[in-house]
Amino acid sequence: YHTNNMNILSINYGVHDTSACILKDGEVSVYFKEERLSKIKRDNDPIFSIVNCVKTFNEKIDYVLVISYPNAKKCAKIINKLSNTSIDNLVEFSYNHHLSHASLAFYNSGFKKSIVVVVDGQGSIFKDSLAECETVYLASYPNNFECLIKNLSVNKEHSYFEVDEEFDKKIIPYKNYECNINENEGGIANVYNTASILISQNIFENGKPMGLSSYGSFNDYPKFFNNKSQPIWDLFTDKHSHERLFKTHKGKIIKELTKENYKFYADYAHEVQVQTQKEVGNLIEKAIEKSECKNVCVVGGYGMNIVANHYYLQRFPDVEFYFEPNADDGGLSIGAAMLYYHALTKDKTIRPLKTTSFHGVAYDISSYKEKTTSINDIANLLNQNKSIAVYTGLAETGQRALGNRSILFNALNPDAKDLVNKIKNREWYRPFACMVLEEDANIYFDMGRIKSSPFMTICFPVRSEYVKIIPGVTHVDDTCRVQTVSQGDGYLYKLLQEFKKLSGHGILLNTSFNLAGEPLVETPEDAFNTLNNSCLDYLWFEETQQLF
Repeated sequence: YHTNNMNILSINYGVHDTSACILKDGEVSVYFKEERLSKIKRDNDPIFSIVNCVKTFNEKIDYVLVISYPNAKKCAKIINKLSNTSIDNLVEFSYNHHLSHASLAFYNSGFKKSIVVVVDGQGSIFKDSLAECETVYLASYPNNFECLIKNLSVNKEHSYFEVDEEFDKKIIPYKNYECNINENEGGIANVYNTASILISQNIFENGKPMGLSSYGSFNDYPKFFNNKSQPIWDLFTDKHSHERLFKTHKGKIIKELTKENYKFYADYAHEVQVQTQKEVGNLIEKAIEKSECKNVCVVGGYGMNIVANHYYLQRFPDVEFYFEPNADDGGLSIGAAMLYYHALTKDKTIRPLKTTSFHGVAYDISSYKEKTTSINDIANLLNQNKSIAVYTGLAETGQRALGNRSILFNALNPDAKDLVNKIKNREWYRPFACMVLEEDANIYFDMGRIKSSPFMTICFPVRSEYVKIIPGVTHVDDTCRVQTVSQGDGYLYKLLQEFKKLSGHGILLNTSFNLAGEPLVETPEDAFNTLNNSCLDYLWFEETQQLF
C-alpha cells in the first residue's frame, strides 16, 4: 500500500452523536456531525453526514468503514446511490469503541509514543455481556496500541458495539493486560451520571453538574470506588445505570435548581467530581508505572471534563498531557479512519492537530447584505456591552465554539453571565469560557507550565487581582475555561487586540452559537433562526463583514 492517494469514508453509526468523515492521505478532508445537519440533538442516524461528506469531497473513495456493523446494509443502500463510491469497498468495521477514541487522541496529539486513557459511559461489548468502562493503552507508530488496563462491567442489555476479536487482531496485535471485571453495570463515568440524574438532566449533559460542583463543598460521603478504580455499586440504588442514584438520594430528584435549594445538589456534584477525577488519576498513575511513559492523552466522554483535566496537570507536574477536543462519540468516525489508514499503510508521519479544528463545508453567504461593519466596529460594540454572534468559515469539529460559530460578549461586565444565560436560556449556575490573547493569558490565569490552550479543554485559576476585573468569565470557584488565541487564528487575534485598545484587556466571553438544547449553528439560515429566536443584539458574518 502507498501512503498517498488513499481516501477513506468513515461512518460512525452508533447510539448517539453519530458522524461521518473522509480521510484523504491521512488528513481529515471533510467531517460532519449529524446533529448539526438534522437539528436533532445527538442524532443517531448519520444519513445527512454521509451524503454531505461524499458530495463535498467529490473524489473517488477507496474504502468505506461502517463502525456499527448492524447498520452496514442501510449504509450500503445510501452509498450505492452516490456516484464516487460503491459497496464493493465497504468494510464492516466491527470495532473496538475505545480503540477508535484512543486512535483519534493519539494521532492528533503529536506524541511519538504515549499513554492513552479512555473513559466513557460504555464502549464495546466483549463475550456477549461485558462492557468497556475504562481502557488504558500504550500507543506508538504506525498502529501499535498495547492495552495496559481494561475495566469491564456486566452489561444487562444487548448492544451492537460488539467486538469481532479476530478482525481486531488483524488491526491491532493484542497482548496480555490487566483486566478488571465489575459484576454490576457501569464504571467511573456512570458514577458521574448519578449527579446528572439527581438534578433531572440527561446523562449526556454532564457539563451541568460539573459547573454546579464548584458551588459545593465536602460532605460526609463514603468512598465510591475500590482499589481497582471500580465503583462500589452497593452504595447506589439497584437500577439500570441510566437511572441509578446514591442510596440515600432516593426521592430527592429535583426538577429545577434555584439559588435557594441548590446546596445539597452542589455538594453531591462536588463529591462526584472529586472522587471520579481522583480515580482517573489513579489509572494514569498506574499506567505511568507500567509503561514508564510520561506522555498522556485523555479521551472519551469524561475527557470533556475540564475540571478533571486541570486536576491531572496539578497531580502530575512532570507529565505532558494532550486533551482531545473532540473527545465524545462525535470523534469516533475520525479515530476509526485514522486507525484503519495507519494499519494499511504503516505510515509514521506525525500530524498534530493544528491550532484550528474546523471541518465541513463553507456555505455561500454572499447574498446576505445589511451593513458593512469592520473588526474595529465590532470591538466598539462589544465594549458597549452588545452581544454579537459571529458566523464565519467552517464549523467547529468538536463541542466547543472556537470563534467560527461563537457568541461574544464583554467579559468585564459584572452582569455578563446573567445576560448571556438569558440569551441562551441556560441554567444560572453554568459558567462561561473566555478567549484571550495567548501572550496575555498568564497575566489573567495561573496556567503553570501550560503556554497555550487553543481548544478550551482545561480550566485555570483566575489570578486574584483579576477576579473582579473579568467577572463575566470567572466561575464561583475563581476558575475559567480558557481559549488562547495566537496570530494564526484569523480575525480573533485582531478583534482581541482592538478590544484591548478600547478596554485595556484582550479578553472576551466566548460561548457556542446556539440556544439551550440545540446543536451548534451550521448554516447561515441556522444563524438567522437563532438571532430571531433570542434576544441577541447582532449577527456578524465575518467574511463579508455584514452586520445584522
